[in-house]
Amino acid sequence: MASIVLSALPQEIRADVVLRIASMDRTPPEIVREVERVLERKMASVFSQGFTFAGGVKEVAEILNSIDRGTEKSIMAELEERDPELADEIARLMFTFDDLIHVDDSGIQKALREIEQRDLALALKTANEDLSEKILHNMSERAREMIKEEMEYMGPVRLRTVEEAQQKIVSVIRRLEESGDVVISRGGGTDEIVV
Repeated sequence: MASIVLSALPQEIRADVVLRIASMDRTPPEIVREVERVLERKMASVFSQGFTFAGGVKEVAEILNSIDRGTEKSIMAELEERDPELADEIARLMFTFDDLIHVDDSGIQKALREIEQRDLALALKTANEDLSEKILHNMSERAREMIKEEMEYMGPVRLRTVEEAQQKIVSVIRRLEESGDVVISRGGGTDEIVV
């Protein structure tokens, strides 16, 4: 829902909204009580007391992961200009289709079992050569030929359709990472593997 609202905002305020959400953290109880009093008068609603978590860098990264690629790039470009450190922190928490290059081979193979051939063919339409090679390398020769053939015969497609297919693949990878079935090597350190 947040990504839909963010997409609908005028472009000139999107980065400002993201900046404000990212800088939010815990809210003191007295502020929450004051907001409660105002809302009680206006809407007869009462919110829970105590510290309320809202926003933050992680929340922004999740919102931007769900938003269309064009809006995401626009927001991140403006954020980079206004607060490079914050933009870098958000970018490190985000996972995009291009980040599949950091997924280990067995993870790519597990994900490929759950990805529809058409979605994969669409997603690879705009993928860079290294990423395409990594994905195709993790397929059987027959499957690789079928994907290449599908890409060749599908002709021109809308960028939005490609981005939707890429987002489906990202969702599969993120789900597999959360369950521990996929390892994404992120910068900064290495995980030791014990056999």
